[in-house]
Amino acid sequence: MFIDEAVNLREDLPERLQRDFAELRKYYDAGDWFNFDIFFEGWRQPSRDIIWQGK
Repeated sequence: MFIDEAVNLREDLPERLQRDFAELRKYYDAGDWFNFDIFFEGWRQPSRDIIWQGK
């Protein structure tokens, strides 16, 4: 897994997405790939729904 530092997240993202990205970053920085993968897999579909529905 790789985080591209050149990609900037918009500041107007919904609060939930900002918290989720922060949690993913915490696991990434710690090298905790088990929890990163578990969280990412559970996060992926709900986050798409939030983005597509504009909530």
